[in-house]
Amino acid sequence: MISIIVPTLNEEKVIERCLRSLKKQSYDGRTEVIVADGRSTDHTRGLARKNGARVVVEKKRSAAAERQRGAEAAKGGVLVFCDADAVYDYNWLKELLAPFKEKEVVVTHGRILIDDGTHLENILAEGGLNPLMRLSNWLGLPNGAGSSLAIRRGVFKEIKGFDTGMKTGEDIYIQRKALEHGKSVFCPDSVVFVSPRRLRRWGYAKLIGFHVENWFKTQFLNSHNPEYERVR
Repeated sequence: MISIIVPTLNEEKVIERCLRSLKKQSYDGRTEVIVADGRSTDHTRGLARKNGARVVVEKKRSAAAERQRGAEAAKGGVLVFCDADAVYDYNWLKELLAPFKEKEVVVTHGRILIDDGTHLENILAEGGLNPLMRLSNWLGLPNGAGSSLAIRRGVFKEIKGFDTGMKTGEDIYIQRKALEHGKSVFCPDSVVFVSPRRLRRWGYAKLIGFHVENWFKTQFLNSHNPEYERVR
């Protein structure tokens, strides 16, 4: 059993598209999809159930807390974390799980592309973001995004999962902790198309600057940016 966990908060506009892409995966093993909802006030939970997901509710509204709640409800031997506003390539899950055939692999993360991205955005992703993710992982400083992240359940429990006090950087932090128990692998053929909505709201400079600063704080200063503006 593989558990796919999707944190949500008022995602009625995008949740069905995400869940449909998860349903169409080429991976032929047993899976469950858990939507961990932060008390949405729209139709997110109803749409999630309509599309076959199991829904759990988390009182604390943060991605870290919602992911943790979903993981606690999960039954799978590998926990896979997604984003509600992302769309997943047909072979995404199969490729993300492939490295777990090696016992020393404890965490994996996939390649990030922009959903309906412009030519410039595709260049930035393929020529900048993904090569940096590959290099960072090779250096022992993995920075996979929470929109495409898998971890062995036993390791997740050993490191006590996500730090639910973190508003940002919880995905980088958990990868850093997982390295104490094994190997991290970047999976270039595991492709997720992430939403451009924050990029459109913030612009290139602010978005890139925020994440570079947050990566540095999380990796080297045991800190993180304390706020993350909600963009819907």
